[in-house]
Amino acid sequence: MPESLKLGQQQVARLYEETSQKFLHPMLIVLLDVQTASSKTAFRQNAIANTTLANAQTYLVIGFLIVIVVSVLSLISIRKSLRNYTYELLDALRLIASGKLNGKITVRTKDEIGTIATLVNSFVTSSNNTLSLIKKDIDKLHLMVRVIHRPFQSPMMPYPISATKPGCCLIHSSYGKVC
Repeated sequence: MPESLKLGQQQVARLYEETSQKFLHPMLIVLLDVQTASSKTAFRQNAIANTTLANAQTYLVIGFLIVIVVSVLSLISIRKSLRNYTYELLDALRLIASGKLNGKITVRTKDEIGTIATLVNSFVTSSNNTLSLIKKDIDKLHLMVRVIHRPFQSPMMPYPISATKPGCCLIHSSYGKVC
């Protein structure tokens, strides 16, 4: 190879090195920095997204657990209050069935059990009114029987009418002896 060609190649190589050191290396460094920065940013964004997603899942699970706990506590509370009202209603109905019509059920709510309690109370009041009317009629009948069977002395009969059979009552009714 001729020497001038060698010299030309060496000058081109030196020029290439100078140019690459002045222009290409800084551009490559900038490009590498941009690529590194973008990958760091992407990594950070991915980490932030993962953290946000994990937090959202945690909040969702906590919210779901809160809803379950509140639902269970509400059901227990409603069941307990319904059970208490039902037992109170059953006790009052047992008293009524045994013949004691002086009890009343306290109405605390306006739901179905409150409506039943109100109806039972009105039934008891109506029954008490009917019984008091029957008792008044019985008292009137007793008075009428006493008036009718009042012993009187007749000139035809030497003894009173009520003394015909001592110890026996003349009139019997479905309410018992009337005398």
